[in-house]
Amino acid sequence: VIGIENSGRDMTGSTVSTTNTYIPGNAHNMEFSVNIMSPDGSYGDSVAITFPIGVTILAAGPDELGSGSGSYGPEPFNGIDGQTISWGTNANDIAGGLFGSLTVWATLSFDSSLSGPLSVSYHVSDDGWNTPVDVDGNFNINQRDLTDGNLLGYNIYVDGSSISANSYFIEQTSYIITGLTNDQSYTFGVTAAYYPSYESNPMEVTVLPTWLYGDISGTITDPNGIQLDSAIIRAGNKIDTTGYDGTYFLDNLEPGAHTISVQRLNFENDYEEVTVIAQSDAVVQDFVLTPVLARPGGLKATPGDHQVDLIWNAPGTSTSYDLAYYDDNLEAQIGCGGGCEFGVRFTPLGYPAELTTILISVQGTASVTSGSVIAFIDDAGSIEGPGSLTPVTLATALNLPSSTGGILTQYEVDVSAAGIVVNSGDVYIMIQENNSGFLAIANDIDPQSPEYYDRNWAGLGTGSYSTL
Repeated sequence: VIGIENSGRDMTGSTVSTTNTYIPGNAHNMEFSVNIMSPDGSYGDSVAITFPIGVTILAAGPDELGSGSGSYGPEPFNGIDGQTISWGTNANDIAGGLFGSLTVWATLSFDSSLSGPLSVSYHVSDDGWNTPVDVDGNFNINQRDLTDGNLLGYNIYVDGSSISANSYFIEQTSYIITGLTNDQSYTFGVTAAYYPSYESNPMEVTVLPTWLYGDISGTITDPNGIQLDSAIIRAGNKIDTTGYDGTYFLDNLEPGAHTISVQRLNFENDYEEVTVIAQSDAVVQDFVLTPVLARPGGLKATPGDHQVDLIWNAPGTSTSYDLAYYDDNLEAQIGCGGGCEFGVRFTPLGYPAELTTILISVQGTASVTSGSVIAFIDDAGSIEGPGSLTPVTLATALNLPSSTGGILTQYEVDVSAAGIVVNSGDVYIMIQENNSGFLAIANDIDPQSPEYYDRNWAGLGTGSYSTL
């Protein structure tokens, strides 16, 4: 246990220990408790454990130790450095994340020549709130006291082999064997091993590993059949980019329906819903992308007697249109307070496109009194969010409460003065509440529209964004 015994910024008395024992010539998963306590809230910023020669560190964790966020912990795992595992950096920056009862683990291999108690050293550091104090100490890993007939662990044999699949005794009652071929039959036998060299007959089971996930592959071409490179294909958090041959591959997808999106510069985006099957062969889904072409604009329809009169503007002619991704019914609200922001990724119907007006719809408990609107232009249409893009302020000091009774309330905001022109790709429009109330954006939730899931984005005011 690592602990602070006395008050004040004093690490004196800190210790590290384990109750686990070892068997020479075997490997063990061991836990080491970390328990940093201080009556005045002192935090540690690093802990290191060094094992003696003859002990090989096979693995260790966790990846992060302690608590906190940002620069104030948790402390990262520094990896295996020879005989040492460690977490955090002795930076004395008053930003340690080690406090309270914590646990670290390591898988250790013990040479057959070892015997008796093994001395392990440790180093603990506080975070330098007052006078930095580093403490060094030692603890023992004791050899397991064995008598004739004591259970050592288990062995696993595959297809009747006389050589076990495990290099060391398995001390748990479960084990995962990897590297097998799906749909091929295997017979596994589990035996119990006893001190000093007894082994039971095997308990056997025959099983076929099966496919739990599926894959999607395909080729991206233009209307002339020419393969397109640099196309970005997404299915959830799975992403691939085509090379010169225009092919893509998305693997290890959960069985079921997935919305596949494809984007490439100077081409229209495309979407397709694909059903993934847990099998060896990938489901094939090809895409033919249409080049971005100027569209007719300002289409209007006038109904007549047994006819409809259509009129539109020629491509390239200046016209205006509305762009939205919801139906006429907004059934709910979505939002938060405390510095959050919500927004939408818009893809113009043609280019160039100038942004002139935005419509903000709120309802329910909306109460923002000093909101603002920012825009991000993504010329590449990467759909990776606005986090790496440069924001442009469109409007500030917006009062965005809902009307009495929380009914739907809409605010039209003229943003033409910002001069936002989208020449390709997308534009992200984000509404910020600036800690001035609750941002309750009106939300369309019925029916669900998976093809629009990657258009809704949220941020917590830290510069990072994610889809909803």
